Amino acid sequence: MKSTWTFSNKVRQKVLFIVMLLSPYYVLANQEATNCSICGTWRLISVTNLDQITGQKTYPYGEHPQGNLNYLPDGHMAVIIVSSNRVMPKTMYATPEEAAQLYSDMTSYSGTYTIENNAIIHHVAVAWNPRWMNTEQTRYYKLNGNQLILTMYKQLENKKIRSTLIWEKQ
Repeated sequence: MKSTWTFSNKVRQKVLFIVMLLSPYYVLANQEATNCSICGTWRLISVTNLDQITGQKTYPYGEHPQGNLNYLPDGHMAVIIVSSNRVMPKTMYATPEEAAQLYSDMTSYSGTYTIENNAIIHHVAVAWNPRWMNTEQTRYYKLNGNQLILTMYKQLENKKIRSTLIWEKQ
């Protein structure tokens, strides 16, 4: 009887080892199946701010901004957005004045994301603006063909702004 118990114990250990070995792949496959519609690299098409009180539209990064948004199946994300009319530094290394202008014409952060109903919540780990670190940024999303439309709401001074970002799948 003892040899049967030892054999069964070895089999249990092997099964447990295989389950532990394969579990990350199961999680990734499950996440990919759940989030595959947003996973991948997206190229920025436009950013439009709408003042919800006056109805005035503005383009905070110009009419032809550039940017990339990446959602990975493992739950990580990264985004960079730059203005269409950025100043070109005179040399490879920007002067303090040039750097300040370049900094004001961009947004960039990375971290993880979760999806709840029609919202993607970015859990910011690293950001161009340190105040964003360890915050949650909620974006309401809609897929329209090969486009991802993200909408967010923010309060700027005495304005209620609805920002709409349109991304195209790469």
